[in-house]
Amino acid sequence: MLELKIIKSPNGQSEQFEIPTGRSMVVGRAEECGIRLSSAGISKKHCVLTPISMTRVEVEDLGSSNGTYINGLLIKKHIMQPGDTLSVHNFVFQLSKKIPDVTSSAASDSLNNTFLNPDDAIDTFGIKKKRSAFDKIDDWLEDNVYPSADTLSSSMDVRLLCFLALALWTLIVTSLSLSPFKTLANERARDESIQVARLYARQMVTLNQRAVIEQRYNDLIAELDVRRGETPGVIEAKILDVVNAQVLAPTQQLGRPVNGKFEQMALSYDREQINLDEDNGAAYVSIPIRVGTSDGNKTVATVFVQYSYVDGQFTLANLVEQIVNSIFWALIISCVFLIFIYRWTDGSLVRTARATEAALREGKNSIPLSIQWPALQKLVQEIGYSLTKALESGGDDGFSSGNAQPAWAIGAVANTKRASAALDANLTVLSWNKGMATLIGIQEAVAVGADISQASRDVAFESAVRDLANECSSGAWQPHSRTIEFGGRGYRISMVGGNGAFLVNIDEEG
Repeated sequence: MLELKIIKSPNGQSEQFEIPTGRSMVVGRAEECGIRLSSAGISKKHCVLTPISMTRVEVEDLGSSNGTYINGLLIKKHIMQPGDTLSVHNFVFQLSKKIPDVTSSAASDSLNNTFLNPDDAIDTFGIKKKRSAFDKIDDWLEDNVYPSADTLSSSMDVRLLCFLALALWTLIVTSLSLSPFKTLANERARDESIQVARLYARQMVTLNQRAVIEQRYNDLIAELDVRRGETPGVIEAKILDVVNAQVLAPTQQLGRPVNGKFEQMALSYDREQINLDEDNGAAYVSIPIRVGTSDGNKTVATVFVQYSYVDGQFTLANLVEQIVNSIFWALIISCVFLIFIYRWTDGSLVRTARATEAALREGKNSIPLSIQWPALQKLVQEIGYSLTKALESGGDDGFSSGNAQPAWAIGAVANTKRASAALDANLTVLSWNKGMATLIGIQEAVAVGADISQASRDVAFESAVRDLANECSSGAWQPHSRTIEFGGRGYRISMVGGNGAFLVNIDEEG
């Protein structure tokens, strides 16, 4: 819970007012005001306080005659945070966070529910935020997966690990891809084999129909190929006598009774028929030969072809060969990708190390970075801070005008894609990048050379910058930050100062 404490008043009174959660509180002279102040310079309803979070209160002036001030700045509407001061005429309040009484069980339960819920997170300024699903997943990975990854990386070269992971990924993906491919390929091979068997049988019907009609059984043709096996897959071809249930061709089997299962089935069909024997991988095609009689067309014989579709299937040897070929080409492509990945990661770190060495050798504190990598950009910026501290000559506080070298802050602004600005010790803008221009709405040409109050239309932003500058001035190179709103969205403004300059960075919350 938040509270306002009177730190300055005309009669020396010191009083504290709790700001209730979930409802507004009016400050003024009227009896119905939540914070009633007896002074002629205060309006009946001077301003209203509306808590919007556990550590932020919106203050809105209600058209008072003497105005409402936050941290000494006249405001119409402003967000207060713990530590900010509120001035109404000759009263000055300071906003603070009331610490719950943990000695009572109720307060202790409230504290646990408010601050110690594992699903909640507390930021630097005590603002409770609901943890997202991504945060929970990251915690689970941190506990169950990352330790194994760290163990591997400590015992083996990370580049080799990346290559092995890529090779394993290629093998798994190739295997999973080829498994359904094998099924589809075999189905297609079977269908194509059956079509070949049908064509073979139809050609036999065409060639033998007249000989059957004229009963010239010695002239029947049971094999179309000049050399046996010329049509792959054909196991056996016969012409069967439907009336007598015996073999008509080939000649050496003439007169033998029909006794095979699929042959006997073929005698009962009066039209083209295909039967599959999945156990043996064979297809049986039968096509009737019909002749005209006084009673109409009648089936007198059947062409019967036994065909093996297994010969054209995708075998284990084919699968292994395909996997080897796929992995070979995948690894070639992967090597190309690894070259780029190396350049983007390991190569960037090597270049950064060389640039740092050159900066130390040449007395510079700005390190160029030609890669869009936020983590590395932040690292380079931190290196820039360290170089500046190492290069500064004299002055313990780092803000002495005699040894001011603001180039470090200007260089940091030039080397980041974040909304960033460099200010001198008097809060005059030295550098102002495009991100800052977009967020604040002030172009670089207008901002550079102007005081922070002239380079911003946002009172809250200006106030935050001045407050952070005061905090940074108490100790060089110690970063400070706080939250702020632009256009209804939360941002974190951070500042670090030293060697006669301040560096301001603004990042969207989350």
